[in-house]
Amino acid sequence: MRFSRLYPLHFITLNLVLILYLIFIFLNVELFSFSEINIKHYLLNILLISNWGFENQASFNTPSWSVSIEMMLYIIFFLTARKKIKIFHSTTLLILFSLFLFYFNKLIGYGFFCFFIGGFTFLVFAKINNYKIKKVNYIIFFLFTSITVIFFINLYKVTDIQFKIFCIFNTSYNSDIFISYSEI
Repeated sequence: MRFSRLYPLHFITLNLVLILYLIFIFLNVELFSFSEINIKHYLLNILLISNWGFENQASFNTPSWSVSIEMMLYIIFFLTARKKIKIFHSTTLLILFSLFLFYFNKLIGYGFFCFFIGGFTFLVFAKINNYKIKKVNYIIFFLFTSITVIFFINLYKVTDIQFKIFCIFNTSYNSDIFISYSEI
């Protein structure tokens, strides 16, 4: 469902940027701040894998990095959910893996952490709700999670606004996905 809303806009903006780039080349005007406008990077963008580590640098529609990583995470989540592994355990392992991954590819590490911390938060709240624990525990859990995220941001000296925005948007979408798989 999300893919069917995102991809048409991605496709249109990608081709619009390509057309504008070609027009600017024809007019001998340099307005683009990146140099990787080529067939390889066009294919990476069209397949929504533009920030999976195959790219040389930013190209075409640079803000689509988050959509690219989001698609990767949906695939990983789907494969994890199909394996019938306990979703709580696999989500925890993927969060820990994101801390390791952060050193090799910052954007993918951010994506992993934010996507799966959002799912993990939902799973914990669902567990708490199943046990009919008082709302005070919701507040305690929220504070604990917030302190953990703040610790992570301070530990890695994360100041990028991209990370914060990516976390906010992804945690709101993740709960819908985890609802269907919370019984696994």
